Amino acid sequence: MDENKSVLRKKQIKNILVVVLLVIYVFFIYQVWELCQYGGLYSHLIRIVPALCILLVGLVIWIFLRFNLLKNNEKHSSNRYFSLLTLIGFISITLFFGGKIVYSAIPYNGALSWKLDEFCRKKRFHLLTIIYMKMAWKVYLQN
Repeated sequence: MDENKSVLRKKQIKNILVVVLLVIYVFFIYQVWELCQYGGLYSHLIRIVPALCILLVGLVIWIFLRFNLLKNNEKHSSNRYFSLLTLIGFISITLFFGGKIVYSAIPYNGALSWKLDEFCRKKRFHLLTIIYMKMAWKVYLQN
């Protein structure tokens, strides 16, 4: 009976953890979309990096709980609908905000489009070119 309670407790913790991870994932991907739409890397990194760290730690805990429950040969068919619902939630959130991020990459629709345009049009100097320019400048100054 005591072992059954611990398994039930682990299942409850895993289900609560999935919901918390879903909420944090929504916050994380919303911040990424805002970054792509409006810019402001440093102000968004303050919110993106901790959310990403929490997501990674939560994912490790979730994997640990899942393997621990599977090791005990517990059937998780009762949580099948809950798992399917959370999977649909993660996929729909990813598709929704992924579409918004792609839309912000279309020219004149967001800060990401301007950064991509700048990246494509910017002239790049190779390291050897810079070294040759410095050497030429030194020769010019000596004469």
